[in-house]
Amino acid sequence: MLNITIRGVQKDEDSYLNYAKEDVFGFVLLFNQKKTKQQEAKMKSLTNALVDAALKNNGTFYLPYRLHIDREKMRRSYPQADAFFKLKLQYDPGALFDNTFYEHYK
Repeated sequence: MLNITIRGVQKDEDSYLNYAKEDVFGFVLLFNQKKTKQQEAKMKSLTNALVDAALKNNGTFYLPYRLHIDREKMRRSYPQADAFFKLKLQYDPGALFDNTFYEHYK
């Protein structure tokens, strides 16, 4: 770990997939790791342990760029996800806008 930044985050009533359902503190962790399968597996394990701790304490997490979190954990923190993906299909029935996040969590 290189550092942790603590940010005050105001309640977000604008974003569909919001993680700040009330005024909160966000802990932004910066890691440096080697790009090996072993290091990636360790980071996935650490990320899941941190998310588990957040969920256990009625917290949430900002959707990460890496797809280390499974669909069930994502939906525990973002219960509006299914409705979001239905809307995505409504507005993009041909799946013109697609990415690995969508494929992993839909």
